[in-house]
Amino acid sequence: MYGQERIVLYGSIKGDGAIENIHILNKNSTKGTISDKFGRFQLAVMPTDTLVVSGIQFYYQEIVITEDHITNKTIPIDLLQRINELDEITLKTNPLSGFLQLDLAKAKDSISKVNKGALNFSGLDLGKPYVGPIDANDRARPPDPFGGNNGVPGFAAGGDILGLVGLILGPVFESVGKIGETKRNNKRYNRLREKQLLTVPDQLLEKHLNYIVKDLHIPANQLYPFIAHCKTKGILPLFLDNRQIEVLDILYKESEIFLKNLQKNKD
Repeated sequence: MYGQERIVLYGSIKGDGAIENIHILNKNSTKGTISDKFGRFQLAVMPTDTLVVSGIQFYYQEIVITEDHITNKTIPIDLLQRINELDEITLKTNPLSGFLQLDLAKAKDSISKVNKGALNFSGLDLGKPYVGPIDANDRARPPDPFGGNNGVPGFAAGGDILGLVGLILGPVFESVGKIGETKRNNKRYNRLREKQLLTVPDQLLEKHLNYIVKDLHIPANQLYPFIAHCKTKGILPLFLDNRQIEVLDILYKESEIFLKNLQKNKD
């Protein structure tokens, strides 16, 4: 009777992407369910049943239920994320109301304010102090206590305060700008690397498929679970950095562990 009855199995899904609404189907009973926001699910199973686990952002996986699963009443599933996203773009715009005439009126009003004498420093070079012509009034003024000499007016003699501030703070602004640019470059690099890492499983299998299947004897239906197993050893960034000797070493060492676990589950 035990062999003919199904019991409720409690599963937990792990993965780099969203683990909610992952589909789990029992191919033998044709019953299925989906995971909750924590990756948890329940499904009735019996030994030798096959679970099909699928999600838009993960590689498809099949798992055969063993006596250990039945005894423990639990099954952990580690899914491997696959690339399935569009390139990111950034749109910058002024807030719009959605009414064309109103938005056009606001745009014209903004332009008219600038044209009517609103402050506009777009043509001002804050990195250089302004030295203007000297007239009789300038000569008649007292000496500049802030350092004007050679007939060049300083603060007290009517010099360009904004220009002097720019001369003093210019290097500071430049340094701050460089720091901001470095942070933006680092963010762009990290986003690009994360996207590249998503393509590594396919590239790794394409490059080392014969070695993995023929030499390491990994079953064809266990290729992606095997790569997911090796992922915890840092194999994906190593492959991306073209450190192939270390990649092959991980594949060799982890294949023995992976095959032993497969055999244990079958037994």
